[in-house]
Amino acid sequence: MTQAEAARHIPLRIRGVVTYATSIRNDNGTFVMLFVQDKSAGVYVGTAHAVHFSMGDFIEVDGYSNPGGFAPIIMAQRLIRLGHGKLPRALPVTEGMLLGGALDSRFVQVHGIIRAIQGTLASKGDATRETIYSMVSDGVPIMLHLHRQAGVFPQLLDAEVTVRGVAGSMFTRQRHWHGSTLFVDSPQLITIDHPGIAHPFQQPVRTIADLMRYHPEGPPRHLVHVRGNITLAQPGGRLYMQDPSGGIILRNYSGPRLQVGQGVDVVGYIELGDYSPTLADVRVRFRAATQPVRSRMIGLQQISDGQCDASLVTLRGHLVGEGADKGALWLDISKSGTVIRAQLLNAHKADIRQFDSGAVVSVTGVFHMAFNRQNDVSGMYILLRTPGDITLIQHSALYRLRQALFTLVWLLLAGLLIAVLPLRRKLRQQRRALRELQKQQTLVLDSTDDALIGVDRAGRVTFANPAASRLLQHHAQDLSSSSLQQLLAPIDEIGRPYAEGAWPVQCTLLFGDSRQVNYELVRRGDGTRFAAEYTSTPLRDDDGRLVGALVSLRDVSKRYEVDRIKAEFVSMVSHELRTPLTSIRGSLGLLASGRLGTLPGQGQRMIEIASGNTERLMCLVNDILDFERLQSGKVRMNPQPCDSTRIVRTALESMSGMALQAGVQIQSEAEDFTVTADPNRLLQVLSNLINNAIKFSP
Repeated sequence: MTQAEAARHIPLRIRGVVTYATSIRNDNGTFVMLFVQDKSAGVYVGTAHAVHFSMGDFIEVDGYSNPGGFAPIIMAQRLIRLGHGKLPRALPVTEGMLLGGALDSRFVQVHGIIRAIQGTLASKGDATRETIYSMVSDGVPIMLHLHRQAGVFPQLLDAEVTVRGVAGSMFTRQRHWHGSTLFVDSPQLITIDHPGIAHPFQQPVRTIADLMRYHPEGPPRHLVHVRGNITLAQPGGRLYMQDPSGGIILRNYSGPRLQVGQGVDVVGYIELGDYSPTLADVRVRFRAATQPVRSRMIGLQQISDGQCDASLVTLRGHLVGEGADKGALWLDISKSGTVIRAQLLNAHKADIRQFDSGAVVSVTGVFHMAFNRQNDVSGMYILLRTPGDITLIQHSALYRLRQALFTLVWLLLAGLLIAVLPLRRKLRQQRRALRELQKQQTLVLDSTDDALIGVDRAGRVTFANPAASRLLQHHAQDLSSSSLQQLLAPIDEIGRPYAEGAWPVQCTLLFGDSRQVNYELVRRGDGTRFAAEYTSTPLRDDDGRLVGALVSLRDVSKRYEVDRIKAEFVSMVSHELRTPLTSIRGSLGLLASGRLGTLPGQGQRMIEIASGNTERLMCLVNDILDFERLQSGKVRMNPQPCDSTRIVRTALESMSGMALQAGVQIQSEAEDFTVTADPNRLLQVLSNLINNAIKFSP
């Protein structure tokens, strides 16, 4: 029946002899194995319940077909024991008959060697037990399940046996066959043809290189004994061992964990590997303490000759690639154009340092050659043990160039730093001095009573000291970026606003010269005005370009008020003095002239002195009034053509009495010419000059 037919669940009823039956209960449920065979073939019977049949029982099975996991099976709905039947004749198996599962569920007879115990299956609550052995028949590995065994039979190990049992298959989820099993109901179905070696570790030690060389009796089929040191221990029971003659792979080891360098005695079965022999189903006995195994430096010649497979080697070459794959790190190393991959299992990128491409590295590990199905070399590997097996010999030329450039840059930076440090110190000193200067300047600007206002070329305020804010009654933020002319709204001394471009500050910005203004009415923030004097000074940058102006402004309202009060006081006093002085001078003049009568000599003299002092006091009052008029600009002039000779003569005549009294002789050498002047003011000036000359003449 094909699998497609079995998938139709065809109702079936068969009768046959039980060739294998077991029910094992464990934590995962009940594991049932039931094989039945009639005259035509054998079949696996699936059931959900434990069975209590024995080998040789004749039973009837009612059920339906099922494709099964590999070959078609019968799913039982009813099982009936009809009695005891006769076991079918076991089909002798020759080389290759088990391959592919063609004899699945058939009762067969197999000849081979039992190599090792793989494990046991025990049932809860009873003595049901299975022991699983590994067996090899004509080079085909078989898993042998021995049922109803009360214990392990050591005499089976390494024995050549003939076994009768049910052929089974191991398969994948894709229903692909990948191994054979043999279900044996009883030890009585096993015949020992040749017993195994009782004490395999007492056999002579053979060298690894001698294992697969020619011997007249052929390669050994039983356990062989080798001795050496472990060079690599991989997960899954795969070991590498080496003796002085070479290296070998050890498979199916299930003992304690071994350390690299551990000295061991090993017995196992020789099998052909991809390139070098391997020992399978090994048993290991510790021989000596751990000691390092010396690696051999290899080149392309040793690789080509195959002298280093499975041996501990050291390879030196150029790194051409690196990466990670399935929990393994790898480095691709080029040796004379041949790329060899160094591989480290169960490692992460953080476990090894990163190398630059092209660097010369040295790796130490076990050399392994892999082959494809056509027996061609598919890859060469060095299996590393630890990250310490990788050593950097020399960086790549590009890396060295980068490092040299990097070092050069650092040296340049260091030199620059050394050169810059004094400059930095000097710069810090200059910054401190600048901050101190700025602090002093700020202190000066903040402490001065004069308003200091900076403007740009457009006349907008760029800075103002606190005195400016106080004087103009504007906040600093109101002054900033505002037009100074619009803020001040200046009026000149005669009460008129300035025309466009005529304001002295604008003149400074236009022509770049300083301007001094002694009197100008400017506006405060509250709209009131005050008298101010200011100086407008140009501001230039380092290249001499005009960038703005500095206006130093001062409130002179109080000073002008004081001057006004003083002028009014002087005018009032002078006028008030002149009236009584005129009366006194007239009275004294009458007394001195004798019109009111003749006075005694002494009295006459006193009257003359009083009259002279009155004249001088009158002159002093006139001088005060004239000075006040000059300061206030109220002096009135009456210019007209004047004869210079007459003006000089009149002045001399008016001062002749004073000159005679002082004993001074006055002479005139004036030229005759006409001058335009106020004759009274000119006569006053000449009289004052002559008066001073008489006073200070010796």
